[in-house]
Amino acid sequence: MTEKEFKKNSISTYWIMDKNEAIRISKNYIHKVRQNGIPVLDCWLFGSYAKDTYHKDSDIFRT
Repeated sequence: MTEKEFKKNSISTYWIMDKNEAIRISKNYIHKVRQNGIPVLDCWLFGSYAKDTYHKDSDIFRT
């Protein structure tokens, strides 16, 4: 999957981000953390986004 995929069911509408979107969101988060004076040495993408096995319940974990 290379684009946001919109799904619609009887309960809710949601989208699945792809690997590039997960990287973009992570980079934005790191930028904001650094703006607040917190040094960030490394950032790693792992799990389902790194393996391209993400699904609608996948998330990005930040520590």
